[in-house]
Formats: sequence, C-alpha cells, structure tokens
Amino acid sequence: MHFNPLELAVLEAMCARAGADAPALDRQIHSATIQRRRNSGAGFFTSVVTDHADTPMTAKTLSGVAADIDGLRNPMVFVLFARDGFIDTLEGASVEEDTSSIDFSSAGFAIRQ
Repeated sequence: MHFNPLELAVLEAMCARAGADAPALDRQIHSATIQRRRNSGAGFFTSVVTDHADTPMTAKTLSGVAADIDGLRNPMVFVLFARDGFIDTLEGASVEEDTSSIDFSSAGFAIRQ
C-alpha cells in the first residue's frame, strides 16, 4: 500500500521544509509502505515501514504543514514522527472537529502555503 494523495502532498510539503534532511526524507517517502491507517475521530494516524538501508534523518519530528480538508471548517495540522532516523507515523489533527465520517483517502484538500 502506498500513500494516498493527501498523505503524499503533506509529506512532500514537509520535505520542502526539511532542510538538510530533505534528501533522506525524500528517499524514505518513496520507499515507504503503509503498515496501518486509523481515523481517530480527531484526525488520522498513518503508520509506515521504511527501508532502513536508506540514509537516516536527524530530525525526530517534522511539522509546519496545514491543509484545508473538504468537510472541515478549520485546517488540519500535521506532524511526522521518526524513529531512529526513519519515518514512522504521520499524524493529521483536526481542531475541535469530528473526522470520523471523512474518508481521507478521497477527501478534497488544499495544502496551505
């Protein structure tokens, strides 16, 4: 399983802001596979597995990306968590809104610049 359009757009926006970690993050994004997705009702969690033969990142978290999601009044914010230098979990969090009825794999969205 690969990233859905929202996940990929968020990760690419994070990559553009990752500084020295950008090359490692880009390689990890393109070699990662989805382990699990969960809509928490307040956003989502996407757990991934990466090839640990890739170059590790130095950052433990990356953030600073927000997106307008169809069906939500407020933008969602995103955090990417790394474990031992490899991307592990992408979290999307809503601001005081229920996301349980949103299908994030097909929801319309716009990354905020």
